Amino acid sequence: MIKLRHKKKRQEATVEITPLIDIVFILLVFFMLTAVIAPQGISLSLPEAATTSPQESPEILLSLDATGNIYWKEEMISLESLKTKLQAYDPKTPIVLKADRQVDYGSFVELIDTLRQVANFPLSLSATKEKNNN
Repeated sequence: MIKLRHKKKRQEATVEITPLIDIVFILLVFFMLTAVIAPQGISLSLPEAATTSPQESPEILLSLDATGNIYWKEEMISLESLKTKLQAYDPKTPIVLKADRQVDYGSFVELIDTLRQVANFPLSLSATKEKNNN
């Protein structure tokens, strides 16, 4: 008796693209939301002043939070590192200092003293516009 071989049909491997599109869409939404919700900068409660004026974005922005931590733009920095970084700048470069209203006066004076030890940089203090209660 002769045995006939039947050719088996090979199934082609396919990739289901619908679940992949769903995953990519979910990741896109996730990253868009986290980029919007992510904290922007350092949270400071600036003091109010009636004589404030808007300033251009400074080349050197220092922040001093309520616990006495110093930030160069958004990066925490020590006083020694601050001295090293400032030595690379021209002494005529203006510095804007944002200090929380709850900051310890001693920390504030120590930071100002450090700035003066390196060079006599022009210094501006940041505040929010005072609200009129009329």
